[in-house]
Amino acid sequence: MTDSRALIVELVIAAPVDTVWKALRDPAAITQWFGWNHPDLPAEIEYIFVTHAVADEPRRELTIDKDVVTLEARGEQTILRVTRAAPAAGSWDEIYDEVVEGWRTFMQQLRYTLEQHPDEARRTVYLSGRARRAGATPPSLRGLDGLAAAAADDAYAITAATGDALAGRVWFRSARQTGVTVDAFGHGLLVGMRRPPTDASPFGGGMVVLTLYGFDDAAHAALIARWHAWFEANFDKATLHT
Repeated sequence: MTDSRALIVELVIAAPVDTVWKALRDPAAITQWFGWNHPDLPAEIEYIFVTHAVADEPRRELTIDKDVVTLEARGEQTILRVTRAAPAAGSWDEIYDEVVEGWRTFMQQLRYTLEQHPDEARRTVYLSGRARRAGATPPSLRGLDGLAAAAADDAYAITAATGDALAGRVWFRSARQTGVTVDAFGHGLLVGMRRPPTDASPFGGGMVVLTLYGFDDAAHAALIARWHAWFEANFDKATLHT
């Protein structure tokens, strides 16, 4: 990393560097961790990871537009870093940027997939919108806010505002995001992200991504109905992808 670039993601993945590199280069593998399921996901992956990516195989470095993903082998583990051009403040930590927050979510999804479900197909639920009132933004699901002081791998158990009993471990935390594993989702992953207030969205907004395993069609549809009902009761301009 040079002085003109700032670190936005750094994490350790419990998988060999060649495995992580393949997960960044094979479109079929990318489908199992990147973003969420929607009809345009294959085209989005092609655009980001193929058309607008430059790969340096020997260095295990992938440049995607303004951002650079680098991998460093540490035995059977891999250190993954994402950098981008530094802002005037020198750091992205205090600046809200959707692309930066996206990389933070996606790289945790990548780590989760490789460490927990490397050979399984996922289902996802994505919800996004503008908060209708103060205090309604994710991860305010009646309980996740109580994890503000929790460290990674701490156990938790809450009943969410959707009525779901959620239990598992804290996967990661950042200034605007909370990620937890959920035993009831087939040992899945829940990521909630807050967006700051703006003139158009005075109470801020939020996003929730659920990564699910082992759900049949009926169970998946029931979960979607519960979470969508909660989201529509608290958010305007709500978006749903399943």
